[in-house]
Formats: sequence, structure tokens, C-alpha cells
Amino acid sequence: MSLGVALQISQNSLSNVSRQTNTIARNISGADDPNYTRRYAVVESESLGSRVSVMRVQIEQNLTRSGLEAQSRTSAQSLLAQQFARLGETINGVDGERSAFAAIGALQDRLQVWSVDPSNGLLGSAVLQDAKTVVSTLHSGTREIERMRIDADLNIARDVSRLNELLQDFQAVNARVIDGQQSGLSDLDAFDERAALLSEISQIVPVTTISRENGDMALYTGGTTLFETVPRPVAFTPSATLGPGTTGGVVTVDGLQIRAGQNANSTARGSIAANLQLRDTVLPQAQSQLDEIARGLIAAFSESGTGVPDQTGLFDYPGGPGLPADGTVVAGLAGTISINASFDPAQGGNINFLRDGGANGAAYVANGTGEVGFADRLIALTGEMTASRNFDTDTGLDGQQGLVAFSSSAIGWLDGQTADAGRERDIRQAVHERLQATIADERGVDVDAEMSRLLELERAYEASARMIATVDEMLNSLFAATR
Repeated sequence: MSLGVALQISQNSLSNVSRQTNTIARNISGADDPNYTRRYAVVESESLGSRVSVMRVQIEQNLTRSGLEAQSRTSAQSLLAQQFARLGETINGVDGERSAFAAIGALQDRLQVWSVDPSNGLLGSAVLQDAKTVVSTLHSGTREIERMRIDADLNIARDVSRLNELLQDFQAVNARVIDGQQSGLSDLDAFDERAALLSEISQIVPVTTISRENGDMALYTGGTTLFETVPRPVAFTPSATLGPGTTGGVVTVDGLQIRAGQNANSTARGSIAANLQLRDTVLPQAQSQLDEIARGLIAAFSESGTGVPDQTGLFDYPGGPGLPADGTVVAGLAGTISINASFDPAQGGNINFLRDGGANGAAYVANGTGEVGFADRLIALTGEMTASRNFDTDTGLDGQQGLVAFSSSAIGWLDGQTADAGRERDIRQAVHERLQATIADERGVDVDAEMSRLLELERAYEASARMIATVDEMLNSLFAATR
């Protein structure tokens, strides 16, 4: 071997070691990045030694798809579990102390106390105050549910905007991948950037990938094309208000509608479907329960007489004095129920109408003799609060039960939904974490192993450096001998 060839081989070896060292350094710096895929150097023989090519670890496609699917499902379920818990805390409080059930129970207890001493005007005033608390509780619950629906609608709008941005970014990165594959100079960072974008997209909508020629990739969601050469438009018009009985706008991908999830252990995948479920199913159902509680109160405290229709009593609403239809939700009733002015001294009324009847005229008087110790109507009203009546089964609750039992069932329903959503979230998170760990084992970086390889390269570098030094000495000796 000539000295020139030996020098070229040594220089080539140093260059290869340098490239391998850079690859290891890049691996170590990306060790904490979940979207980074480990690089490895492939050494190939050639005429003057060897050549190094840097490659990425290839992850099995089914594993990648399972990871994206798990991420979509976990994203949706985590959001729902969080919002179920928020709803319960907002309208019921801790242990239900701010719930309609608690307020109705306090009213029932006070009514029973007044029935023992019906001549006590202070007890009548206390009953009126408890009735006002019930109304305030229902109004507050309605406002909070409306606020949560608006929040969900705004979150959908933000997700749609972000998804459109991500698809634009995906187009640019995908083009870099294709250009690199076609030129033979793969842009390995572009692959990692594309993986990071896919991860974020999958948190918003479920995504299925199809690999094509030259590293190109097409994206689909729920059978709809999301990206193929160019992004497909994702459209949504947010709502200014979302009162009871109103519906929000739909989300479309390339003109096809994204469907909301169903059930506490939701079928939703991605935050958009979860927010749609929250806005259009979960919160309206909670609202319908409050509306039925309000209707039950109006019916339980209504006035009746012989040969005349029942009329609103202590509790009134914009459709009074006639009563709402039996067993049917009146959308928004919990937000419009009020204390009948005829019973409220602050509005020129008299709370004794509750004891004696007659707020709607002489035909409705129960205490015909005007006895201050008359308790029959107060006792009857207490019984009306527990008497079985018809409720709309669209609320998700039993349609035949008493008002107090129904308001208790509403708490139980929400607690059950919250518990189911939380359990399912924990299961999905565990599955996702296991898949992520498996993917990390495939693509991740073992820093100790990389450092070990770095030591091996250091020895190779030293050997090449010594070879160059030896050739240099031999060349110097040769030049000296020819002077």
C-alpha cells in the first residue's frame, strides 16, 4: 500500500468517525424528545476504506397506528372526565351541598316545621326564603351549563383553527420528506417533525396514515380525507349564544360532518368529538334534568279547586298561570322559574296564600274559615313533594318518581357519569402509556448504549490519528532523505 493511499484511508476513517460521532451526539440530544427517532450509522465498504450512511430506526406501522389511535381516545376521554367533574362541582358542589336536591330538601323540612305551627308568620317567611333559594339554585345551574356549552363551542373553534394550521405545516414537512427521498439525501429531521405533527393532530381528531411513494403520506379521519397532497378544509362556525334548546354548529372535514361521541365511556376520538358530545349531549341532558325539577316544583306547589283547572302556586313561570304539560321537558324552564308575586310580600303578595290557598281566586281557597292554625294544605304540599309524578324519560332518569327522589337521581346520574368517565380515562391512559413505552423502546435512545458506542469511536479515532501521524513521519523522513 502506498503512503498516499494509506493517508487517504486514514482521512476517510476520520471523516466516518466524525459522522458517526455527530449521529450519536444527535441521538443523545434527542433522548428526551418523544417524537425523536434514533439514528444509526451504516458503514459500507468502498475502494478507499468505507462510507457512512445515517438511517432512522423504522417503527412497525401497525404499532404507530395503534399509538395514534390510543392518543385520540385518551385525549377525548380525559377531556370528558375533566368536564364531568367540573359540571358536578359547578352545579352540585362538594357532596351535593349546592344542588337542587339540597335546596328542595331544605324547603321540604321548613315546610314541615311550618305545618306544626301554621300561625307562625316567621316560619312562613323562612319557607319563602327557602323557595327563593331553590329558584336561585336552578337559575345558577342553568347559567353554568350555558357557560360550559359556550366554552365547549369556543374550544371546538380553537381546535378547528389549530387543526387547519397543523395540516398546513404537515404539507410543508411532507414536501421536505418527498424531496429528500427523491434526491437521495433524506431529511431525517423532517420525518421527526412529521411524527410530532401527527401526534398533535391525533389529539384533535382520529387520524389514519397511508404511506405512499417517495415517503409521501396521506391522512384520513373517520373515512374522510384529511390530507392528500394538499390539506382538506376543516370548517366550523361558532355560536354567539347557546341557550337551552338551541343547537350549535357542526364541524365538517371536506364537507363531511364530524360526529359527537356517545356515553360516559365515550366513543369519541379526539377533542373535537369530545367537545361536541359535551356541548350537544351531556350538558343539554343535565339541563333537561334541571328543567324537569323546575316543572315538578311548579306542579307540586300548584293550586287546585273544584271544577277549575290547576293553576300555578308558589312557583310561577312565563307560561303561567296554566301548568306546563305533564311529563314533558320545557326547555329552559329552570332558568325562567320564579316566585309567584302573589306569595311574596316584597312584591305586594302574602305568603299565607301557601297555607290557605286562594292566590288564583276564591275557587282555590282551601282554608274557607280563615283559621290561623289551618295546617292541612301545608301537610298536603309536603306530601306533594314526595308523591310520584310523571317525568320525561329523555332526561335519562326514571320517569315515575317523586320530586325529591328525582332531584336526588339527578345527582346520582352525574356522579355515576363522572365515575364511569374517570375509570375509562384511567384505562385508556394506561393503554396509551404502554403503547408509548413500546414505541419508545423501538425508536428511543439508550443514552448509556450511545456513550458506550462513543468510547468505541474514540478508540477508532485514535487509531486513525496514529496512522496519519505515522504516515506523516514517514513522508517527512522521505523528504529529508531526498534533500
